[in-house]
Amino acid sequence: MKNYIYILFSLSSAYLLSGCGTAMPVSDLNAQPMQPLLSATNCQCDPAPMQMASMSTETFNLEAIYFDTDKANLRSSANNKLDKIAAAIKNNQPYRVAVEGNADIRGSTQYNQGLSERRASSVRRALIQRGVAADLLKSKGYSDTKPVASNASERGMQLNRRVDVTLYMK
Repeated sequence: MKNYIYILFSLSSAYLLSGCGTAMPVSDLNAQPMQPLLSATNCQCDPAPMQMASMSTETFNLEAIYFDTDKANLRSSANNKLDKIAAAIKNNQPYRVAVEGNADIRGSTQYNQGLSERRASSVRRALIQRGVAADLLKSKGYSDTKPVASNASERGMQLNRRVDVTLYMK
């Protein structure tokens, strides 16, 4: 297995997911943004969110952008997070940025696939508008196949309606 180093940046409150699938709870969704988390963990799993070359890669997972039920348009509250994500991308000069859309379990898998793709496209467009080079950004939708919380509660479903942004560094 490949050795990946994950550094999680917490840009607002929510559950953060490391590449090993371990959720870390923090305070509620409406709390103020937190400072970046500077600790790193060594992970022996291969999350492969995009087709990766077979080389050791350093990745930075930036916290998710959240969406309302059945919506792909960005909340106005996402602007501050998107500004910080765009700055992180510009400051780190990654060779690729994965923009990965997700959905909760409401709706069919096929419908959620389209919804997750539209969500990823919304974030991708917003990052391009903030000066991120379009050729760095690879967007993909994952329907409801990558939940970070249980879909049994409204709170869990909210956490699953998201777009994750990951920087891949050489």
